[in-house]
Amino acid sequence: MLKEQEQFEFVRRDPRSDPRSTRATLSATEQRLADRLEENALALTALYSELEVIEKLKAPTAEDQRKRQQARERLAMESERFDRGIKDVEHQLADEKREDRAKGLAELSKSVGTLSETLADLHDASGARPAVVYFLPSENATTFLVSTKDGAFAVHGGLGEKRLNDLIGALRQAIMRRDASYREAAGQLYAALIKPIEPQLNMTHAGTLMLYLVDALRYLPYAALYDAADGKHLVEKYSISIYTAAAQGTLKQQSNLKWSATALGVSKATSGFDALPSVTQELSRVVRAPQDQSPMGILTGSRYLNEAFTRQHLMVLLDGEKRYSVMHVATHFKLTPGGGEESFLLLGDGEELTLTQIRTDQGIKLRGYDLITLSACETAVGGGNKGVEVEGLGVILQYKGAKSVLATLWKVQDAGTALFMEEFYRARGEERKMTKAEALREAQLALLQGRVKADNQKIDLTHPYYWAPFVLMGNWL
Repeated sequence: MLKEQEQFEFVRRDPRSDPRSTRATLSATEQRLADRLEENALALTALYSELEVIEKLKAPTAEDQRKRQQARERLAMESERFDRGIKDVEHQLADEKREDRAKGLAELSKSVGTLSETLADLHDASGARPAVVYFLPSENATTFLVSTKDGAFAVHGGLGEKRLNDLIGALRQAIMRRDASYREAAGQLYAALIKPIEPQLNMTHAGTLMLYLVDALRYLPYAALYDAADGKHLVEKYSISIYTAAAQGTLKQQSNLKWSATALGVSKATSGFDALPSVTQELSRVVRAPQDQSPMGILTGSRYLNEAFTRQHLMVLLDGEKRYSVMHVATHFKLTPGGGEESFLLLGDGEELTLTQIRTDQGIKLRGYDLITLSACETAVGGGNKGVEVEGLGVILQYKGAKSVLATLWKVQDAGTALFMEEFYRARGEERKMTKAEALREAQLALLQGRVKADNQKIDLTHPYYWAPFVLMGNWL
């Protein structure tokens, strides 16, 4: 429940822009490219499914082998079309003076083969069918590059970057109002970002979406996207994680079967920050410690509250012989645009641990931690309107060695977050019952579906304000 003292403006809305449209305005050349890519994507995903069925046959007949050979020949042809389509998109981006996006697309397309092997390993380890989705917005449309364990496909459509930014800002503002109005923008964003690739996701039976995000897309609560056609949010259809470059080295590493945890938090008002009264309950419900007379915590471990949460104790936890699987941190986080020196994590004795210190201090080593939970606001993003001016705390912690980080996109509500965190750890279990991505989804659904209720009847935990800000970055096993 880290609360931020200063809220910064996310998107400066252009009053002349109408975000209600979710249909891209494409030139004739772009439309031809979009049609070719869509036809190619459908052909590729159909071939992936056909080959998967044949490969599973225990005793294939001669006819099955003939069909397999024919499918592989068609796959080779469609793969060449895929490569040509990617080149055409790169040229389109270059024409728009978006060399950065063209270069990024070229690099991503080169990694398709290696990534497919990684996704196959993740599928074998979890039983889930993961798909990495790259969103690359340009002036008039978005290019979607989707990788699965069987291969990749691309789609060109949706909306251009400016319209997407307007809608992201509109959705966040609507969610802050905590009423049903968010569904308008959430529905438009679903239509712009999910509908263009939904037929292929269904054909590949994707279950876990690993989202690769750029610029303002980092600020979007994807779990809250809303399909007006069936009345379901995206989290009701998929488990969701954020795929970052920082996680590539640890993506396939299995989580510990049994979790232990250390929990650190600040509940009292200090140094100009408000009190967070639910932190005490949150920590005790997450971790049961040796001093507990009536233990309630889900994971065994240690707790450090208020004055006990010092830099010295933190360094002992990082360098000591006692290693936990999880570090759960519930305190204030101040995010200030412009630099890592002004953004900081508040410790229990009032000391401020800045992003720059966390990034540069070689004594902060997180290798061995399956998960760092930042029960905080906007710990998943940076400080500017594109999410790149200041590295998000979540990414920094991954570079420091953490396999995964559970972070937040906006100022979260104190009591609701305590209930959410309890549901997350209970779903995953001290002895692993499901993946972290599945546990996150289960906790979000528990609030969305009204299975968890706040003591205060005025707090409606079914609203995405309470469950949508939480994002899992990195290793989701």
